[in-house]
Amino acid sequence: MFIRGAGGSPNEIYRNYFETLDIAINAQRVNRYDDGSAQDPPHDEDGPGPATYTGLVLKCNTYSDNSYDEVVTRENPTGLEGIARDQGSPSPATKEDLAGNTFSPYHETAQIAETDIKNEGNFVFYYHHIQAYPGLRVEPDFYTTSLVDPDEGIFQHDSLCCPSRLESGGSQEEMKDAMAGETESGDLLLTEYISLVDGGNTEALNEDVFFSMPPDAIPLHQDLLGESPYLSDTVMKSAIAKEEVLPNAMIRDILVANPQSAKSNTILDELNNRFVPMPEPMMDEILAGQTQISAKETLEGEIAYHKAKRQDLFYQLVKSYRADTINPASYDSLIALLQRESSLKAKYMLAFEYLENGDTTLVANTLNAIPATFTLSNTQEQVYNDYLDYFGILTSLKTEGKSVLELSSNQITVLQNLSATGVEPVSSYARNILLANQLMEYYEPILIPDMSNPAPSKPNVKPDQVTLDEYFKVYPNPAKHYAIVEYNLIGYQNSSNQVIFVITNQEGKVMGRIQVQKQQDQFVLNTTSYVPGNYVCTLFIGGDILQSQKFIIIR
Repeated sequence: MFIRGAGGSPNEIYRNYFETLDIAINAQRVNRYDDGSAQDPPHDEDGPGPATYTGLVLKCNTYSDNSYDEVVTRENPTGLEGIARDQGSPSPATKEDLAGNTFSPYHETAQIAETDIKNEGNFVFYYHHIQAYPGLRVEPDFYTTSLVDPDEGIFQHDSLCCPSRLESGGSQEEMKDAMAGETESGDLLLTEYISLVDGGNTEALNEDVFFSMPPDAIPLHQDLLGESPYLSDTVMKSAIAKEEVLPNAMIRDILVANPQSAKSNTILDELNNRFVPMPEPMMDEILAGQTQISAKETLEGEIAYHKAKRQDLFYQLVKSYRADTINPASYDSLIALLQRESSLKAKYMLAFEYLENGDTTLVANTLNAIPATFTLSNTQEQVYNDYLDYFGILTSLKTEGKSVLELSSNQITVLQNLSATGVEPVSSYARNILLANQLMEYYEPILIPDMSNPAPSKPNVKPDQVTLDEYFKVYPNPAKHYAIVEYNLIGYQNSSNQVIFVITNQEGKVMGRIQVQKQQDQFVLNTTSYVPGNYVCTLFIGGDILQSQKFIIIR
């Protein structure tokens, strides 16, 4: 099964059986939320607030003797391509909320890696059941370790984890009530999320970072740590770019406190652009966030879960109204449902329903109201313009009583342009009409993953400032509002003893004691309370002096 460009709306590939295939499922290109920009938080088309990382979820599928079970391929090296970040719920209320896939058993003896989940897209969390029976593999063992994080839920896998969905989710009233419940749950979490991210004001915090000066380093460092782990990519990118204000040790602290940073290509790229690269041990601390779930990510996953549940109920309700050909009120109920729905996609669905009913005036009114109702991103605006051209052809054919097999030369030209340069889904709609008229040949592009399994590159790291003839270094020297103490005790025979740095002034008065646990690291020494003058930093190990360094504080 190949899924190509399904977009960011909640979608599922649910409860299928795949046997003896080279690739069971190949999800290609953008199958997760993407507003056309790399900013965080992107605007959510379903209302105010950040995008909730919805998209395609591969759920409750059974894989047997496939070379690769799940493959995620991308066309562009950058951008938000891939499947939904959260495969299953991070806070499952029932056993049905987890991913529920069972992987090919023979992969246990496979000699190649990533045969369960090979991910070339953006990062995903995979929330799986507890392994209940030997041989029934619900936890992926062979996956792209840098881009997939398997996390075990609280429920065991059994026959009740993946019930059939071929039947309706209940009566229409029950589905409406359930939709309302999911909306309320999601809105409550979204309100909490908006108040937490960047302290509730991304623009203001980002301005604080952008306009900061070197004397602001200590309070800015403390402010950013205070808002962690709920910093947005926008603020973290700005902080990384302020290299003259925030040195590597401070950036390390901030990114470690926000584990989501390690899963963002834009953050790691920005980190790679710093003039002074991050030391390798500190970079490893940052990248350790790839196997951690931050509180921000958990909350995003919970919002996405409720949004996906609501969307599934919405689709079921639409299907129920469309299938009811006996009750004449069903069409009115469908129209009322789509009119109440606040998403951009629902407005296009509403236009299609009006077109099907022959009401071209309401088609035009619905489309014309979109720019005044939604703040469109660049990509959404292009999709909107493509829809205008596409509906222009369909309404013209409807008015003239013609089918899509009776196109004029001008209409053919418009459809050819939409097919060639339009944005999904309009591009595919146009192509389908051209194919129906036998006006083009088309072969679906299949993206095959890179089977050479290259290791992901680590951002640039810098050599240690500490030389072979010293154990630590204090810089900048002279310092102003802070100093960096960088030390390396790897290989020192007594490094397991208590390690303390003592700061004294020129009269010998102790200004501070810092005990460290790591054998190699940097830490920030806050000198804002120090008067200008000469100071000494002394390294004690096990009570013995190992080395001293002089440094100067100026204003």
